[in-house]
Amino acid sequence: MVFAWLCFVPTAYLFVRILRSERFGQKRLLGSQTWFQVHRALTVISMVCVGASLLCIAISQGWKWRGPGSAGKFWTKIHTLLGVISSALCFIQGIIALIRCKPNHHLRPLFNWTHRIIGIGSFLLAVTTICIAATHFLKIWYWPIAEFILSLVPGAICLIMSVLYLKQQSNVTIIRIEKKHGSDDSLNIDHSEHRKKGKFEEIVSSFTHFS
Repeated sequence: MVFAWLCFVPTAYLFVRILRSERFGQKRLLGSQTWFQVHRALTVISMVCVGASLLCIAISQGWKWRGPGSAGKFWTKIHTLLGVISSALCFIQGIIALIRCKPNHHLRPLFNWTHRIIGIGSFLLAVTTICIAATHFLKIWYWPIAEFILSLVPGAICLIMSVLYLKQQSNVTIIRIEKKHGSDDSLNIDHSEHRKKGKFEEIVSSFTHFS
């Protein structure tokens, strides 16, 4: 479960959000764009890991419900409830992806936003669930502070990379407007942006090598 939510899911997000344009562009693998194939593979692996983890948890608990309404402890109930919701959203996300419309369909924006909201929502719930386990299930997690911080690292990396990417993209848009209107400073802006983009690509390259 931890590998699914803190490794495979964040990496799948980065491939679809950032790496598809910065590292792979229009490169293709087995008939589809490379970034999409990697994103899909990581998503499927995540779903398999989540499903296997749920099965192991159910077996270890004797198939007994430990969430709200049970005789369990407060944080056990919260952990169970959030875990079930995040896992359910994970599988719903996969089903929605299977029945998605074509890119040029008029309902595609609806799919895109639904896909984003469910993806981000399930990830936040899963990280919250893991943090609860790290801080309250001390028999399983021996270093609660360290594990709490480590649980937040993947999300922080995704957030920072997204902010840097959006900033870089906004600079590109400004440059295009300047060039379109024939600004005298367009050449200087272009050189400055080239350096900024180079730095961003170095960050992306470092992340991919680290992964």
